[in-house]
Order: sequence, then C-alpha cells, then structure tokens
Amino acid sequence: MSDLSLSRPDSLLMPSRPPAQELRFLSFTLGAETYGIPIREVREVRLFERPTPLAQSQPWLLGLLELRGEVLPVFDLRLRFGLPAGQDEHTVCVLVQAPAGCVGLVVDTVSDVLELEAECIRPAPALGAGVDTRHLAGLCSWRDGAQERLIALIDIPRLLAGLSLH
Repeated sequence: MSDLSLSRPDSLLMPSRPPAQELRFLSFTLGAETYGIPIREVREVRLFERPTPLAQSQPWLLGLLELRGEVLPVFDLRLRFGLPAGQDEHTVCVLVQAPAGCVGLVVDTVSDVLELEAECIRPAPALGAGVDTRHLAGLCSWRDGAQERLIALIDIPRLLAGLSLH
C-alpha cells in the first residue's frame, strides 16, 4: 500500500458527487401564497401602473401597456388564480419574456431571488378537475429563517398558453 493513499482522508478517496444544479427563481406573493418564476425569464420588475383596458377581454387581462415603444399585454395573476382583485402601493408588474414577446404579470409583491437545488423541486400533484395545475412546474419547500414556506414554481410558457387576449 502506498503512504500517499493512507494519508488522504476517506472523502478524498471517494469519487466526488457532481455539484447540485442550482436554479434561480424570482419569488412573489399573491395573497398568502408564494410563487416563483425562473429568473432567466424575468426582464424587469416595475411599479404597477394601470394599463389601457381592452373591451370584451377576459377579466384577468387588465389591458395594454406601452413601454419604450413596445405594446405589452398585462395580466392580473390574482384574477387568473381565482383570488379577488386588489392592487395597492406594493403591487408590482413583473415583465417576463415569452415566446411571442414580453408580457406583464401583476403580482402583490416581489420577495427574493431564490437559489433552489433541482432535486428539491417536486412535481405538482394532480388535484382533480376543480383545480388547474397545468401552469405549475413544481413545488419546493424553502426555509426563510425559522419559517418554512411551500413555493409553487410557475412554468411561464404553460401559464401564458392558458391566458388569452379574448
């Protein structure tokens, strides 16, 4: 036996595990619930400003917003997820990049950028016909100090596929 191998700690002799893949999400709230969207899809976070309404549109389509020469649809996620309407001084609009262009998502507050390990993300359960979970990429537990929160991770392309302008 070589002296070199005896002097090395066991952890150095064991093949190393690949580093965990970390994913970054912007967390935000709607009511008492916390959600996350992939940070790579976030273009900008802005204070809420009322968009120009569109006649005969879905209730969750608040209207259109012109921003630096680009016209963007603005969707209220509270209304889309079945919560009562309500904007206040903390309400923000998260601009996300979608395949068809940029859209605004109105949320109650933006919290943090979370770095989550891929293995902590669990699939969203099928909750039956009454609850639409198609827009969820998964769920993850997140410890914030002494409190643990369950974060619903949103799949932006699937969410936007369920939103319409009419």
